[in-house]
Amino acid sequence: MDLLKNMTIRRKLITMVMVTSGAAVLLSSGFSLYFSIYNHKKDLVRDLSVHAQVTGVSSSEGLMFEMSEEVELILSGLTAKPSITNACIYAASGKAFAYYKRDKNNRFVTPSLPDKNQHTFTKTHFEIFHYIIVKGERIGAVYLEDDMSQLNADIKKDITIVLFVIVLSLFAAYIMTAKFVKVFSEPIIKLTTTAILVTETKDFSTRVTHECDDEIGLLIKSFNEMINEIESRDVQLNSHKTNLEKLVQDRTSELEETHDKLVESARQAGKAEVATSVLHNVGNVLNSVNVSATVIFNKMRLSKLSGLIKAKDMINKNIDNIGPFIANDSKGSQLPNYITKVAELMESEQEDIKGEISSLISNIEHINEIISVQQAHGKLSGVIIALNLSKLVEDAFKIQEESMIRSGIEIVKHYADLPDVNVDKQKVLQIVINLITNAKHAVEAIGKSKKSVEVITLVKNDRLFIHVKDNGVGISAENLSKVFNHGFTTKKDGHGFGLHSCALAAKDMGGTLTPFSDGEGEGATFTLELPYNPANTAASTVT
Repeated sequence: MDLLKNMTIRRKLITMVMVTSGAAVLLSSGFSLYFSIYNHKKDLVRDLSVHAQVTGVSSSEGLMFEMSEEVELILSGLTAKPSITNACIYAASGKAFAYYKRDKNNRFVTPSLPDKNQHTFTKTHFEIFHYIIVKGERIGAVYLEDDMSQLNADIKKDITIVLFVIVLSLFAAYIMTAKFVKVFSEPIIKLTTTAILVTETKDFSTRVTHECDDEIGLLIKSFNEMINEIESRDVQLNSHKTNLEKLVQDRTSELEETHDKLVESARQAGKAEVATSVLHNVGNVLNSVNVSATVIFNKMRLSKLSGLIKAKDMINKNIDNIGPFIANDSKGSQLPNYITKVAELMESEQEDIKGEISSLISNIEHINEIISVQQAHGKLSGVIIALNLSKLVEDAFKIQEESMIRSGIEIVKHYADLPDVNVDKQKVLQIVINLITNAKHAVEAIGKSKKSVEVITLVKNDRLFIHVKDNGVGISAENLSKVFNHGFTTKKDGHGFGLHSCALAAKDMGGTLTPFSDGEGEGATFTLELPYNPANTAASTVT
């Protein structure tokens, strides 16, 4: 069927008719030839059976009186039928009594005598056995062998006739089909030619002549009506085109004015988005500032300073008799040991408070850095500097590290041993802080006994990768494509600005931010991919 696809309709019709006709002629000729061969074989069996019977009757007297010469003389009469090549008369004992060979030089081996009359077709000859019966008693048998030369000649003649009839029939079928197909194909060809002409020239005034009322005539009529409709619409379209051109000219000035307004609106919207991003990032840091302040307050509230003040008052009260008081009084004797322990506790408290104050100062400095980078972003520029990537990630961790430890979150870090790289420090820091903060919230929300946040840095194919992975709430397949949309969030208190701002920052640096998750409850991985620029290449300012 694939061969017919690209044929013309004329060739398709001729091919289908010829294939159908050919199949019918071949089938009928095959059956005719089969029955002809069958009848030829049947005639051969009947003819040789008659010869065998006549020969048997003629040879019966010679068999009974054992006159072999007379029997051989009778067999020699078989020369009248050239196709009989060998013959034999068997005695009642089954032994050969007389022979006949058409070719005296050929060696003839008499076959074994069967139990009953029979005939057999082989590849080379036809043979028949016929018993000679006189008064109900077997006195011998006749064997005749035919080389089937006449049969083969008749079959060849029949095959020649059948082939001639097939060729003649197919030729006649082709001539008749070619004439009849023209009646069907010509209207379709005209319709096709006209359709191509209309398509190429766009001249919708062209029509196809309607000559018949059959299905093809109905198709031509429908085509002409369709062209009429298209022509009418074309006129209307040209009219509308003229009016539209005038309308476009009238609206151009309005669009230019509207464009100027939209540009200004976009500028204001951009400022609003930057402000939102600033608030979000500062809010992340302020959470850590609040945690540090709370820790300092609790340590001060639970401090042993009040006990030390009581000990001081006790010493001042007994200052004039301090030696005996410490040596003999039950409370005074405990005073040196108590002061020592309080001093040790206060020393530890002081170190903890120093650490929290240091973290508080670092977070406040980071707020200043965020504001600075957003101010720089507002000027549409970002500074590329050389820095240690591992230290940058560590700085991002500091904001949430204390809170994560208190929440029982395991922090796993795998940093590649890299030279300093040229990156936009503030933008990378902003992205990593957001990703770590989101990872922390994700593991806290699911309530697993084992919570972990993992950060991996590596270089592959001249690209720098930072993976932030958690085993938290995960992301559904439906939400994976939405996580960077402005305003999209799954948090009750979220606003959907953080990841959107991070994706824009990654794009500004020539990189990408990609999410991955096996589904809800399976955790998530965010990958920041950036160009790898070692510090030995010149740092530059990107505008």
